[in-house]
Amino acid sequence: MRRWWWILAWAPLASATEVWVKQQDPLGRALAQQFLPTLSQALDQPLTLRLADDDRDLRHQVLSRQGIGWGHVTSANAALYEVQTAVVSRQDFSLDGPQGRMGYAAAAPWMAELKLRYPNVTWVPYRTPNTGVLGVVTAEVDGFVGTLPNISASISQLQLNSLTLNPLPYPAQMGLFVAPDHPSTETLTASLATLKPQVQQSAHAYFKPLQPQAAQPWAWWVAGGAGALWLMTLFAWLMSRGRTFDPSPLPTVQVQPPGPATDEREQRSQAYLNQVNQQLQNEVAQRLAKEAELLKVQQALNQAQNRLEQQVRTDALTKLANRRHFDEQLNKEWRRHCREQVPMSLVLMDIDYFKKYNDTLGHPAGDECLRQVAGILADSFNRSGDLVARYGGEEFIVLLSHCPVAEATAQVERMQKRMQAAALSHPASEISDQVTLSMGIASCVPILDDDPWGLVEEADQGLYQAKIQGRNQYRVAAA
Repeated sequence: MRRWWWILAWAPLASATEVWVKQQDPLGRALAQQFLPTLSQALDQPLTLRLADDDRDLRHQVLSRQGIGWGHVTSANAALYEVQTAVVSRQDFSLDGPQGRMGYAAAAPWMAELKLRYPNVTWVPYRTPNTGVLGVVTAEVDGFVGTLPNISASISQLQLNSLTLNPLPYPAQMGLFVAPDHPSTETLTASLATLKPQVQQSAHAYFKPLQPQAAQPWAWWVAGGAGALWLMTLFAWLMSRGRTFDPSPLPTVQVQPPGPATDEREQRSQAYLNQVNQQLQNEVAQRLAKEAELLKVQQALNQAQNRLEQQVRTDALTKLANRRHFDEQLNKEWRRHCREQVPMSLVLMDIDYFKKYNDTLGHPAGDECLRQVAGILADSFNRSGDLVARYGGEEFIVLLSHCPVAEATAQVERMQKRMQAAALSHPASEISDQVTLSMGIASCVPILDDDPWGLVEEADQGLYQAKIQGRNQYRVAAA
């Protein structure tokens, strides 16, 4: 039993000997390999370099295996060096800084500062820099931000051109980080002060182009001696074959620059890249065209839906609101007036002797009469809160919001004057040679527990009283 406890206690220490670095971080890999012996000596134990798939996998391995991470660090860890960040975009959509839709590596901790500095940017996370750069090429995003080594490696690996790379003024902090309960935290912290100048110098040198080194003086002596020995050997070989040595200069061998074959390969490669870029641009253009076409279809569908809703709520003959729309609006206005405790009124009206009108002049003439009366009512009750509806047959109803009974009667009287001015002929009427209306008016301050249809019944009672008392008039129902 003690053996098993000893194995369990030793297991985390074995994982603590692993140094994890992201596979797509060329600078981090180079520095980790260079300073791995120094770290091993500082920790007094051999260290093994391991590769993680991406930033997310890197942090997962460090936390779960108690290892040491080499990559992006936060303020809680000590950084060894800084790496320039950059934004990459298409040449036809060049960006100096983050704007629009920007992609980024999802696990990069330095992105928190950029998100705070650019709150109006729409940030789109990507798992790897390669997928982010491809997102720029395919116009999924306007640009991608990341560290300069990662973006440069992605562009080179994907063999892309027509991209623009601009630096950002926010360097990423890079170096060592460990889990909070790592057994070697104190030792690593103490060794960072010693490592930092050397790592910074190596990181800075990583970006310097390789310069040709001057030949050492002794190299010229070796080269000269070898040349003299070769000439002596050649002279002895010619003499042994009985030939005289011709002191004329030997033919020189000129090194030619890359020939047509090399140029042809480069031209084919460039032509292929241009073809790929052209295909991507064509796909982007087709996608934008499809999106524009879908937008037009969506707009047409919205317009058709609006027309359909309008048709469902409109009377086909008079173009007024129909009974269904009136019922919906009455319930809505009743609740609103209950909350505001203000009066509302209804006017229910009927064309006098309309059946005789149809029997005398015919139904087409009757339909035209309904349309003309509807137009007069719509012109008379035209406040923003008024609703004129065809209630059924030759009956019309008007809903007057925020309207007491006195104002309702005044509007009805103005409408009667319009009817008289229109002088719509009615040869079969028993009370006038013109079309007339009988009307009932009802008004109240709604109460939530009451039924709004009670107000309609009161207006109907007023209409009944107007007909009994001779028609062509209005009566106000008792409140």
